Amino acid sequence: MTIAPPLKITPPVTLPDAAFLKEKAASDHPVIIYQSYLDQGQKAHVCPGAVPLDIAFNKGGTSREYELFQLLHAHHKTIGLGDDAFWGSVSWKFELKAPTPFSDFLAEAEAAHRFGFDCYAYNPLIGNFSIYANVWEQGRVGHGNMRPIIDYMLQRGLPLGQPQGLSSFFFCNYVCGNERFWSSYFSFCENILGDLEEHARRGTPVGIAYAGSANYGRSPELTMRPFVIERLLGLFLQSAVPQGLKLAVYTPTKEHFDDKFGSRLANSFYPLYLKKIAMAETRTKEAFDDWNKARLSVFESPMLACHADDPPPWVLNR
Repeated sequence: MTIAPPLKITPPVTLPDAAFLKEKAASDHPVIIYQSYLDQGQKAHVCPGAVPLDIAFNKGGTSREYELFQLLHAHHKTIGLGDDAFWGSVSWKFELKAPTPFSDFLAEAEAAHRFGFDCYAYNPLIGNFSIYANVWEQGRVGHGNMRPIIDYMLQRGLPLGQPQGLSSFFFCNYVCGNERFWSSYFSFCENILGDLEEHARRGTPVGIAYAGSANYGRSPELTMRPFVIERLLGLFLQSAVPQGLKLAVYTPTKEHFDDKFGSRLANSFYPLYLKKIAMAETRTKEAFDDWNKARLSVFESPMLACHADDPPPWVLNR
């Protein structure tokens, strides 16, 4: 079979000009957060404080946030924005998924920059965090055809089986950082993705799974590639932080669980969240057994939890 390569973006898109970005980077609020949208309906949900980014060119089945990061990174290099520039990009659905408003995300990113962190990472899917040991376990459940990819990466020696805590469990690529973060993140990802692309060209079982359909109901055109990529951020941070990368992360509170899920679901999720934190931090059998026993009933029937954690866009029609 013929495996299509990932989309190489050559966009008919107008990016913010150098003067605007340099002025923003030198201001009292220097963090640049782009918020992408595909049409005017989505643009209406771009948050105050974000830089709107029209990505109508990026509708292919193989590319999503990662390719936008590469595009923006190259643009910043071209205009000489500087290595200290602290930037990232979130989707138009940020406040649909997130337990906190965009203004809080921006404020925490600015605090991370001000205190010398290399990046600030935010996982909006706090229900999934509570239920699953790591994002790869969630991938086995949510995308059954991801299993050959996960098994292959485990064979390569990558630590996909380790429990992931607040500093490594991430979806959606809601992250921002400086040049030290971005350059090392791209290098890490390209090493893994290049290998998987080679398997796709050769038509191996791993490559066929990687280049094949993700069976994602909301965007049926998507291949597995974007869903692998969104899980690489946490895997990268698991290796980069011990080597000195300075990471700040979003830490949810009980109030955030209440706001996102309502008190009934939150009263189930938040104790489970605390047990997951204890399990991920201590790595003891006792903590794992305690969390695992508590999560089993949700794990066996996760649909309400998953839909509440990542609701469909009609929730915004209010």
